[in-house]
Amino acid sequence: MKTRLIDDHIVVETPLLLINFTYYGARVMNWIVKDVGVDLASGVGYTDFIRRYPLWSWIPSEPWPGELCLARFTAIPKFGRNSSQLEFRYFKTDGHGDRLAVYRIIKFYPDKYFMDVEEILANQGESEIIIEACWNKSIGYSISWSTHIRSGDVQAWKVKSRTDFGKIWTWMRVYGEVSWTAIYNNDPGGLGWNNPLQPDEFSMA
Repeated sequence: MKTRLIDDHIVVETPLLLINFTYYGARVMNWIVKDVGVDLASGVGYTDFIRRYPLWSWIPSEPWPGELCLARFTAIPKFGRNSSQLEFRYFKTDGHGDRLAVYRIIKFYPDKYFMDVEEILANQGESEIIIEACWNKSIGYSISWSTHIRSGDVQAWKVKSRTDFGKIWTWMRVYGEVSWTAIYNNDPGGLGWNNPLQPDEFSMA
């Protein structure tokens, strides 16, 4: 597995995947499955300079699109015997003494089509930081794994013991304890984008 830190982006290559990250927002620019040549990050988001790439994160107490998607993260690669890791870091501060550390730790495997992503928010200031939308307090820290496979994509999710299916929506909230979500396509050769979720982490394939 190889990781290259370039001035304007980061390239991670495994035997199965080629993934390009932007430092801005620690987001996925390209997610190429080598053996089929499909880019799971293509056709996503806006056409302006923001580009809603997968792993877009938003603190909804801030005006859209928020600071995190435009902030330049630092990146630290780490290598192990059975996996490699890329750790993104950003420290958000303001004039009131608030200091929020944001860590995005991404793990890659040589024989897997998915990567594991762990999000850590750490309040390093002296006062409480409230992360909720003023227009709907049930919306807290938000992250997007939006992607596109081809026409006819369907999304699915599992809340506790119930599995539901539906059309692709630009914005969606699921209440309850979500164990996984997925985007899939039933066409011949269709791929899936699967997201097993845990309280502090999720992974994608």
